[in-house]
Amino acid sequence: MTDSNDNLKNDSENTNNQTEKFVHGKLVEPYIYCARNKKKYKHYDVHFYLVINGRQVNRKKANIKGIQNARNQLKEFQQELWQLRLRTKNGDKKWKDAKQITYSKIADKIRKRGDVSSELEETKGILEKHTKIWDDVYLSDLVTQEIQDHVDSLKNDAGEDLAYSTKFKIFGRISKVFDCNKWEKRDNPARGLKPDGWRSNQKNRKIEVGLTQEEVYRLIEHVRHKDLEWAIVISFAYFLGARSGELFALRFENIIRDQNGEPYKIHISHNWSWKKKALKKPKNGEARTVMLSEDLIALIKYIEKNKFDEFYLLPRIPDWKNGKASDVIRKYLEELKIINPELERNKIKKEDRSASKDWFRFHDVRSTMISLALDLNNPLKAVSQQVGHSSLQSTYRYLRKTEIDVQKAVVNSLGFDKLKNPQNIEDLSTHRKKKQNGKK
Repeated sequence: MTDSNDNLKNDSENTNNQTEKFVHGKLVEPYIYCARNKKKYKHYDVHFYLVINGRQVNRKKANIKGIQNARNQLKEFQQELWQLRLRTKNGDKKWKDAKQITYSKIADKIRKRGDVSSELEETKGILEKHTKIWDDVYLSDLVTQEIQDHVDSLKNDAGEDLAYSTKFKIFGRISKVFDCNKWEKRDNPARGLKPDGWRSNQKNRKIEVGLTQEEVYRLIEHVRHKDLEWAIVISFAYFLGARSGELFALRFENIIRDQNGEPYKIHISHNWSWKKKALKKPKNGEARTVMLSEDLIALIKYIEKNKFDEFYLLPRIPDWKNGKASDVIRKYLEELKIINPELERNKIKKEDRSASKDWFRFHDVRSTMISLALDLNNPLKAVSQQVGHSSLQSTYRYLRKTEIDVQKAVVNSLGFDKLKNPQNIEDLSTHRKKKQNGKK
């Protein structure tokens, strides 16, 4: 902080001791003036300033040839003063000091919660391994493009690019360092960063991990005899196509009833945040109302007779609350021999597990519902609204049919029954004779 104040003081003194004569000409662009010297040659002057800690800090340069050179000079001044303002505003620190503050804050948070968490070890491991080269760099000197380029250039031990999921974790931990050092969200240069090429990959990626309709039925029946509470949760996940947090947040007041008091719709208004242990808005930011199937209506009536909780609709299973839902569902799938045993599953690389059926997650019950609904030729828009996607493109990624299958379904749906049965169509030669006789 003292370094920033000294810099600010020196900048003010330099501003007051301007030896270069500076006379404003005509303003042609913000902070850029056009003037003529004694020989009437046209030149440009740049005067940029920012108010920092109540002082106006100026940057000036005169007699610049060419408007483009003046623009480039303005960019340099802007970058310099914005960095100075950030240092002064946020109490600038070196990266290694900022990391230690982050570690202590995470440790305090875990201590207050009174639980066992690996968050501190994971954060230390990621930051010490991937960001040690910044230890002597000030936070204000780390700009968005530098962070993006550094993370995108990281390689694993085999010399290959890191998986997108690993890069997301690195971006998240870097952003957390700025947050823990009291940087405002709008000033955080790592906030919202995504790996290069991730968006195009997501746009074209097909999601094919899922179960067949028969496998879903076998799973629910198997779990029903083992643990009725989990069977109910899995059934809701499949028939509603809702996210795990949305299911956990469902209350009895979310049920919409008809005139006879029978449940027929449900309002999905919140999503449970597993990290913050609190309710928040659904992922796309909007609540939605969806129809209930006959199976779910029967389940809701059963739950109302045997309430698991006074307010919440679904049972508060400890393994579900502790984030172990995927482990539970894999255990039951392994018992049914739908997926391979754990020893074989562990041979799959971590970056390939999200695309492997052997590493089926609880969230993949939702993926299964979407894929099966599309396979059964349900309208894309209806399925998208049911599951709460923000765009049709998100839903389309779950379509398991090929482009040829889709095109065939479209063109065949436009035909007529009479054309599909040639025996019902009049012979062409007979038709021509009738046509000629009609003309006569």
